[in-house]
Amino acid sequence: QSDLQRFCHETRLAMGDVETSVSVTAKKLEAAWKEVRLDVEGLETKRKRDKKGVDEAIQFINGRTISALDVSDKSLRSLDNLSNVLHLALQSQSVASALNVQDFNERLKTPYVGAQGVADKKKAGRSGGLDPRSLFRISYQPEPAVFEGTSFQRSELLALCEKLLAKAHTALQQVPAAKQHTEIAGATT
Repeated sequence: QSDLQRFCHETRLAMGDVETSVSVTAKKLEAAWKEVRLDVEGLETKRKRDKKGVDEAIQFINGRTISALDVSDKSLRSLDNLSNVLHLALQSQSVASALNVQDFNERLKTPYVGAQGVADKKKAGRSGGLDPRSLFRISYQPEPAVFEGTSFQRSELLALCEKLLAKAHTALQQVPAAKQHTEIAGATT
């Protein structure tokens, strides 16, 4: 019996130690659980704040992208309008150039009349008029014209003008995304 009592006593002491150990472990576990729960809540708060920041950045970028697209669209429409205006201006210059060439050629072919030996009106008075024998044919001989510091014959400048207009038409047609122009009997569409 004494062995039994000793065994019971030792068992009670051991159980007391186990209870104390379990109680200490439970307190440590509860403290660790609170700490983990606070860490998780902190991480959740940080994740929500980060998500909100990312969402705001995405909205800002979307707004900027939409604004950039609007500006780009307006610029494209303005460039298309400018292309149309340039096309019309080039057509107008081409017409003017064609008229100048035709005018120059007609002046070369048109006979002009000059008078030889005509006295000054003050000396001659108004008595007789012109003697038809003093009349003779003269041709159109324009003086050279100066362009960018160089002297050119009129026909050379007219040819240069046509050449520059042809280059401008070619350059305008090569602009990417430019609206193609069609000409129908002088009308542009």
